Amino acid sequence: NTRFTHIDKIPVSTWKACGNVPFDEVIAKSNNIGVVIVSKRLGSLLYDHYKKVGFGQKTNIQLPGEQEGFINPPENWSAYSLRSLSFGYEITMSLLQLVRAFSVISNDGHMINPKIIISSNEKDDNNNTTPPLYSQKTIEATKDILEHAVPKSMVKQASIKGYRFMGKTGTSNILIDGEYAHNRCTYTFCGIVEKGDYKRIIATMVKDSPKKNLYAAGAAAPLFGQIAEKILIHDRVIEKDTHENINI
Repeated sequence: NTRFTHIDKIPVSTWKACGNVPFDEVIAKSNNIGVVIVSKRLGSLLYDHYKKVGFGQKTNIQLPGEQEGFINPPENWSAYSLRSLSFGYEITMSLLQLVRAFSVISNDGHMINPKIIISSNEKDDNNNTTPPLYSQKTIEATKDILEHAVPKSMVKQASIKGYRFMGKTGTSNILIDGEYAHNRCTYTFCGIVEKGDYKRIIATMVKDSPKKNLYAAGAAAPLFGQIAEKILIHDRVIEKDTHENINI
């Protein structure tokens, strides 16, 4: 029940104090302290899981200039690295890499190789012939956690027509001249919309918003909701004349 503590003599802070909470609440409330405690159990396996879902590796999308991203490997870890990696530092990725990682969750443990769709007649060259990266039990548990983590402002939308909304916010300080600027942030939200075989993954990012005391739930999550609404209308999941009922 604190915003600041030490774990193995390493300082850890979070944005809001929590009491004893289950792991889904740790994720839903973005509690860095809880995440560090759980990551300690993984140790260097945390790095292995990051690699497993494709971070630090190109997606090979048909566009020039794609970067691999970076994950600090265990052999280069400092005493602070496990803490930092557990909630999003000492690692860089593109939004597309984040979406690819979420595809493992949405696609029953199988990773999707992203590509640009030029025509609706194009074949889907992704198939599930290889074993899933994670068990169905793990995937369902992760979906439940991500569903619980959807910001309250989106709960109304998440109940529409039985469609399931899952996702996670991210707020990170921007690195400037080798140091983190505590008053400048990148806000992200990556989420899944699904019902049966209909599945969509959407990632949004807002960089360095001029508003003060802002978090991703108030910056990137509403943008996700707006895009999801347009996609559901485009895919004729909902009618245009009913879209006002799902504004967030």
